[in-house]
Amino acid sequence: QTILVKPAVTTTYSVTTTDLNGCTGSDRVVVTVNPLPVADAGNPVSICKGESVTFTASGGNTYRWSTSANTTVITVSPTINSTYTVIATDIKGCTDIDEVAVQINPVLSVDAGLDVTLCFGQSTAHHGCLSPPCDPSHF
Repeated sequence: QTILVKPAVTTTYSVTTTDLNGCTGSDRVVVTVNPLPVADAGNPVSICKGESVTFTASGGNTYRWSTSANTTVITVSPTINSTYTVIATDIKGCTDIDEVAVQINPVLSVDAGLDVTLCFGQSTAHHGCLSPPCDPSHF
């Protein structure tokens, strides 16, 4: 016979049986409940498009990232908003999952204006522009 148990703490289960001849037998089993690790993939970050970010997992003995990396540290260069998941496994095989988000911000386009040549003592006015939007009324 089989019973399903799901103890919250380490528990000893005993069984005693008697056959048709009146003979008895008994046994016990200890089900040890180990605490789960607490996986930590890092804090959410915002980076500019084209940049990289490094995450360091903690809380376990081994790690498996959604990038397929089996390392504590990963460096990623996402081009769109992304979420990375890590599974932390402790020495007893217990696991926990955490995720971290990366927000991608657009790169600014900067225009300082045209190059100018002038003679010593002369001055010039320069108007730069950030895009988007480039509005000369803000100079």
